[in-house]
Amino acid sequence: MYRIGGWKLRTVRELVSKEENKKLLSNSRLIIFQHLLEDTKEFIDHILESGAEIDCVFGKEYSIDESVRSYLEERGLKVVNLKYSELEKSSVLTDVLIRSLRIAKLNNQKVIIHEVGGYFNKAIQNIPTDLQPFFAGVVEDTTFGYNKYKQIENELLCPVYHVARSPLKEIEAYFVGEAIVLAFNNLMRSFGVSLPGREALVIGYGMIGRNISKSLELNNIYTTVYDTDRLKMLDAYINGHKILSSLDEEELSKYDLIISATGQKAVDFETLSRLKQGVILVSGGSKDTEFDMKTLKSKAQSVEVINSEVKVYKIFCESEVKEIIVLRDGTALNFREKSVPSEVIDLVYSEIVVCILTLLKQQRDPGLHELSHAKWSTIAENWLFNLLGHQTVHITKGNKREELMRSVQ
Repeated sequence: MYRIGGWKLRTVRELVSKEENKKLLSNSRLIIFQHLLEDTKEFIDHILESGAEIDCVFGKEYSIDESVRSYLEERGLKVVNLKYSELEKSSVLTDVLIRSLRIAKLNNQKVIIHEVGGYFNKAIQNIPTDLQPFFAGVVEDTTFGYNKYKQIENELLCPVYHVARSPLKEIEAYFVGEAIVLAFNNLMRSFGVSLPGREALVIGYGMIGRNISKSLELNNIYTTVYDTDRLKMLDAYINGHKILSSLDEEELSKYDLIISATGQKAVDFETLSRLKQGVILVSGGSKDTEFDMKTLKSKAQSVEVINSEVKVYKIFCESEVKEIIVLRDGTALNFREKSVPSEVIDLVYSEIVVCILTLLKQQRDPGLHELSHAKWSTIAENWLFNLLGHQTVHITKGNKREELMRSVQ
């Protein structure tokens, strides 16, 4: 059954509505750094209905729906939208965190940060001693953010839960990979250009890169994969993809399309200068870091703006002017479409809620944490029940489902 109307984050709503969870959440303060999209709006609605207070919502650059932003402001929430460069130079993240902790201290509450991108990795390390007991920890959503916290794992003074590598997040990644290729297809069609028969290189064969590669081949694009992890290269090969052993190979100049989905800087300017004339660059990462856009912009002799989504950078190399076509300024192309259905996002947000509840229940050791396989499985079962109802009767006999909902916390 397809459920068109009503709540989409049904498992989230069920979790935060339980009395024991409302008791925990109503004594908490949240700082949220997220994409400002429809599913985020619903998530925030459910969190507020549970009694939790939200001190600030940071909108992630390049993925802000202005109607969602207006809605949140109308609800009385403080919404901040700054460019990445401004965030890195500003003390706003630290200021918001310290202010929230001071209020929490007065009211004997706990503060939790939920973010996408690891932006608070410095702010959380500078919490005054008297405020530290009121900080429960961080829940990080992305691989990019996980990598940032991983770099300072041994220095972390608080617990950081991450969902970036969970099997529930992997389901989301299937739709993200598909959406990136769908968005590319739709954009090319708007110019009267077809996809089949071209050569594509996918850099990064993680959860998203794997699904990008699969979707490209379903669109009859010849696909090659490169990853620094040889086990992932092996996986790509076993799945039928051609593989590229190094980005230094001369073969790099044959690709018409390059999609990078590594969660970090993958392609430097020197590599960009060796690409094919007229190559198209597409980012599958959550930030504009997959390609060295800063150097490309500074080295470009000129930039031709085709439209708001397509720019042609002209650089001088080897006695010729080479054109490099960049989509959406090197930021994630999937946000051009409805990237992931909200009912699928329900899985990830449910995991985020369980991470929040886990941090609120008891103090965790500093360092990186993730949920257990048992909790992932329970979230999956409850999600299936909310989606299919009577078709999953086997988990609802007697008090079994009530026990499942308790065990997910």
